[in-house]
Amino acid sequence: MLLPTLLSVPVRALRVSIAAGVAWTVLTAAPAPELTRKLDALFGRWDRSDAPGVIVGVALDGETIHAKGYGLANLEHAIPLRADTVTESGSVAKQFTAAAVALLHVRGQLSLDDPLRKHLPELSERLAGRITVRMLLNHTSGLRDIHGLFDLMGRPSYSAEHDAAEVLRVFSRQRDTNFVPGSEYLYCNGSYALVPTIVARVSGKSFAAFCAAELFGPLGMAATRWRDPFTAVVRGRATGYAPRPGGHAIDLPYSNLIGNGGLLTTVGDLLKWTASFAGPAGEWAEVVRLLRTPSRLNDGRVLDYGLGLTVETLPGGLLELSHGGATSGFRTYLATIPEKRFSVALLANTADFEGGGLARSVAQAVLDLPRAPRPPVSEVPAGDLSVYAGLYHSPVTDARLPIAVRGTALTFGGAEMRAIGPRKFAGGGGRTVAEFSEESPRRVTVTTTNAVTTYVAVQAARPDAAALAAYAGTYYSEELDTARDVVERDGALWVENWPAVPVRATPTIADGFNFGRAWHATFTRDASGRVDGVELTNGRCRRVRFVRR
Repeated sequence: MLLPTLLSVPVRALRVSIAAGVAWTVLTAAPAPELTRKLDALFGRWDRSDAPGVIVGVALDGETIHAKGYGLANLEHAIPLRADTVTESGSVAKQFTAAAVALLHVRGQLSLDDPLRKHLPELSERLAGRITVRMLLNHTSGLRDIHGLFDLMGRPSYSAEHDAAEVLRVFSRQRDTNFVPGSEYLYCNGSYALVPTIVARVSGKSFAAFCAAELFGPLGMAATRWRDPFTAVVRGRATGYAPRPGGHAIDLPYSNLIGNGGLLTTVGDLLKWTASFAGPAGEWAEVVRLLRTPSRLNDGRVLDYGLGLTVETLPGGLLELSHGGATSGFRTYLATIPEKRFSVALLANTADFEGGGLARSVAQAVLDLPRAPRPPVSEVPAGDLSVYAGLYHSPVTDARLPIAVRGTALTFGGAEMRAIGPRKFAGGGGRTVAEFSEESPRRVTVTTTNAVTTYVAVQAARPDAAALAAYAGTYYSEELDTARDVVERDGALWVENWPAVPVRATPTIADGFNFGRAWHATFTRDASGRVDGVELTNGRCRRVRFVRR
């Protein structure tokens, strides 16, 4: 059994300052044996000498009370994970990107409410005319996600080399957004990938240089840097892995995209970062306030997202600021409860790690938080539930939602939902509520913390070979400068070159097909009924249009 590497040093104090005199103390102390036993048990499954794992950092009342690595940083050389091992941040990086912009806002060098085209005039008025800088940071811009666009182009993220210049080129060709800017929340890496260009243009420094000088340096985050270029040699960096039958495969991000992710860091540096959220002063206090303030949609609805941070009120009234991340074979989670001066940082180098629940378990072990109450549930006989079962479709998002009966509950795409009233169901600890209508066709409105989506009951489609032949043709997207060939062969529809091997399209609803790679295709028709194009949608890119040639 591999003994976890423990960072244990005499208590010491490191005073750091940032932004006009803000100062605080970061302490490191030997952990209490009882807490160490609890956390070792919680993360024991990763305490192995033949597999990747996770680094855990915990701070309370200004002290780092636990910092350990469980598992291996590199399988080929059997190098253990240490408390000071450098790994990828994933989307935990977004709060740093947002902080860079917020700092420029506080200093009057830009405004969060500036129109986007003030700083990125390459973008069209049609696309970006109603988008503000703030909308980039709270995921309400409506921009399509850059990872999806790269995938449609046949250059999937992290397997093709991308950079900020290419992101700007791709968005300069875009004409449509997913929705009216500010009207919805939809997580978007593309908006964050544009921010480094804005920061560089406004500050006169590269994004990496600005963050080093204004964020990492003042906070004493000596091990933290942006992954640019990705080919740089970084001492002490872990390798990322994806599980495979019988073992693991190396899984690294071959990309120079930063801002949306791409931060290289340690748990110690992340705990220094969250320490700055407790009792900030001067201009840094205003930056922290901006990051942690829940955002609002155009209609006034309040989101659980600020700028680069999820903002949640826990049972008992404590405020938690958090974010998770995933890049290639790395998974991360960072959470802080400023009122308790508590933080937990989880940096894993295996793609099957899920940190959110474990972070909450750590908080429970350290703080003994009150448990969330279970939502009220009323039992509905299974026979009554069958009227709700079937396939539903959102005409707005083009998403399909299969609903089925499982015992005394419904499943929405696999997620269990239980009755809480007539035609009303809840799941996810009460965070998701669905309400069915009585009219025909039946509708169901699903409400989550940040979204309200209505689905309509539809019939599954089973087109024959003759119907499939009507979809065959070459389709071209001007927004992506990309063409795709669709052919009918042996009673099936195929996408010929995406990106290299044919993909079989499976029918879903009328004129709808799953194109594989998480994409749904909806073919469109002209006034005569002839197929004239196809719109491709995944979770974060809606209706990217390809015109039939």
